[in-house]
Amino acid sequence: PWVATMTVLFLLWRTAFFCGVQVTAFGHQDFLVRPKPGPPFSSPRYVFVGVGGAPSDLAWVERQEKHTGVRYIPVLIQPNPVHAPALQEIVKERGGAFYPNAAWTRDGKRMRLNVASHPIFQNGLDSLFFVRGRHDTSMNVTTVDLARVFRDNIQPDDVVVMRMDCEGAEYELLRHLLLHGWLCRLRRLYLEAHAMSQPKLNKFRTFDVLLPWLLEPCETEVFVDTNYHSTFESIEFWPTEDGVCRQCPLLYVPFQGASKRACPAAAVRPCFDETYTCERCCNVKKYGPRGDRECWRRDWPFEVAKRLPSGSAAYPVPEDVIQRMIDATADQGPEAKDVVLSSLGPQADPEPNPKVFSYEMCCAGMVREVVTMPPVGGPHLSNFLHLQNEGEYWSQDTEPPPAPAKAPVCATMAELYEDSGGGVVNVAQEECNMSAVNVLQGWSFLGQISGSQVLMGQLVGTVTTDEVRWSNQAIWVRRAASRVGETK
Repeated sequence: PWVATMTVLFLLWRTAFFCGVQVTAFGHQDFLVRPKPGPPFSSPRYVFVGVGGAPSDLAWVERQEKHTGVRYIPVLIQPNPVHAPALQEIVKERGGAFYPNAAWTRDGKRMRLNVASHPIFQNGLDSLFFVRGRHDTSMNVTTVDLARVFRDNIQPDDVVVMRMDCEGAEYELLRHLLLHGWLCRLRRLYLEAHAMSQPKLNKFRTFDVLLPWLLEPCETEVFVDTNYHSTFESIEFWPTEDGVCRQCPLLYVPFQGASKRACPAAAVRPCFDETYTCERCCNVKKYGPRGDRECWRRDWPFEVAKRLPSGSAAYPVPEDVIQRMIDATADQGPEAKDVVLSSLGPQADPEPNPKVFSYEMCCAGMVREVVTMPPVGGPHLSNFLHLQNEGEYWSQDTEPPPAPAKAPVCATMAELYEDSGGGVVNVAQEECNMSAVNVLQGWSFLGQISGSQVLMGQLVGTVTTDEVRWSNQAIWVRRAASRVGETK
C-alpha cells in the first residue's frame, strides 16, 4: 500500500508538472497577503521561509545580506495577530509573502492557538499544543497548507532556506513536506524541535537526531536545536519512566548529515580552543559515541576518571575552560562568575573540581544532568551557558547555503517530429524533462534529457540538429527540417 501510495503521488506530481498545473485551495485567497514585488533579484533567487515567523527573522535576512551579499525573499507564516504589522512591513519592503495563519497539512482548518501572553515569553511560545504554566489564553486560528505555500512561492531554480519554530507542530509539517516532495528542495533547514516539551511528542525524540541523515542524499543542510536539558517545559514534563534514556547523549546530538560543520548546536563553546576544537572533540563519526576522549582526559591519568550514569568517563574541568566560561558569561552580571566557580572550581561543594568534563557536558548540552546544583540554591550553571538562541546556528549564522548544483545542459527538443514509424510526435520540454505524444500510434511517454542524449522508457535517443535517432532504429525528423527536404 505504501509503495502504491507513493507511486500515485509521484504520477500526480509529474502530471501537474508537465501540464503546468498550479493547484490552489479554492476560497482561501484571503489567507495570503502578497505585497508588490521589491527590487529585482538575481538568478537563482534566494527564498527564506519562516514557519512561526517573527520580527527577528528580519535580523537574519539583513545579516545574510550584509555578510554574504545574498538578498532573500521572505515568505513568513505566523497566526498571532500581534506580529502581523511587523511581518507585513517586512514583506512590503523586501517582496515575498505573509500568511496570517497557522501552518498545517491542509487549508482552512479551524484550530486553537494557545498563547503565552506574559511579557517574559515575548509572544514567542505560542503553540497548537497546550502547556500548563506557559499558556494563559487562546484564540481561534485558520490553517494554511504548508505544501501549498511552497507551490505558490517557490520556483524551480530557487535556493530555499527554511527556519521552523512552531512549538511542536514541526513533526506533522515535516512529514507533510516530505510526502509532497518539498523537503528535498531545501538547501538548508534550521529546526527548533520540541519532542520533550510535550508528553504526546516524546516519541519523536529519535526523529530529531535522524533528520539530518534522512536528508543527506538531498544535500540539504539540517541544523536541529532542542535544548531539552535546559528549557523549563522539558525539565518539568520529562517522563519519570524514561529512566536511563534521559542520560543517553546520542538521543540529543543530531547526525551531521550534509553539513560540513560538525559542531552540534547544543555544544558549550567555551569547552573548546584551537587545539581541542568542537569539530574534533564532538566528532562521533570518527571517534565513536563520545567523540574524541582525549579532549576530556587531556593530561589526566586514566584512573582519575569518574564514570557518569550515562557510561562516559568524565574528568575535572581544565582551568582554561573555566576561565573561558567566566569570560563568555561576563555580560550576564557578577553572579555568573560565582556560579561558574562554585559549580566547577576548587570551591565547588560537595566535590571540589568535580569530574564532569565530558562529551555530555560539552557536546550534548547536558550541563544540568552532569553538574550538581549548588547546595546553597540559586541559579544552575546551565542557565548561563544555554541561553535561548545562544549557540544556535540560525541566530549566529553568516555562511551562505551551499551553491546549488549546476543544472545539466540539455538539448532543446520541443518541436513537432515526423516519426519513421508513422504519425507526428509532439514533444514538450520543461528544463531537462520531456514528454512525447504520437496520436496516430496512440502512445505517450515521459523522458529525461542529458546533453544530446535522451532516455525515454527503455529507449535511448541521440539528438542532433534535425533529428532524433533511437536505439530501436526509429528516427524522428524535425517537422521544419523535413519540410526543407521536401522543398529541395
